[in-house]
Amino acid sequence: MEIWKPVPGWEALYEVSDAGRIRSFDKRCGAAHGSIAIRRGRVLSPVVKAKHYLAVTLADKEVRKQVLVHSVVLLAFVGERPDGMQACHFDDDKTNNRLDNLRYDTPKANNADALRNGVKPIRERHGGAKLTEQDVAAIRHSNATNADIAMAFGIHKAHAWGLRAQRTWKE
Repeated sequence: MEIWKPVPGWEALYEVSDAGRIRSFDKRCGAAHGSIAIRRGRVLSPVVKAKHYLAVTLADKEVRKQVLVHSVVLLAFVGERPDGMQACHFDDDKTNNRLDNLRYDTPKANNADALRNGVKPIRERHGGAKLTEQDVAAIRHSNATNADIAMAFGIHKAHAWGLRAQRTWKE
């Protein structure tokens, strides 16, 4: 059963559900020749923003504001975002705005989610990677100098040192 709550700041106009949907209430609008029409409430269709988050536009007379759906869900069901926290998706699917998939957490925890879920490209999956897992293993077991390794693999000698010291490509 979907649970609906008023959208904070827009209580008389909109509701948000724990399923990540936002709907409007019926409202009276001016129509032609000074008459009044009733615009039926509906579930709003979100748009996809540049970073793949879903957003809707809330409006009241001349005031229009575009809001991110996940932020509205958390605001209505959990409360204000604490300082230093981010709105996080457990599964890193930015279109899954169900309450059970959202939480406030630290940027570090949000980054850990991205690594765990395979969303953040690391090692060989990174677009700028010059080395493979096998290259890194060979570098770590090599007796050559960092300068020789750098020349052989086309990397900087400081990068070779970082690989050997396990500062980069950590297990």
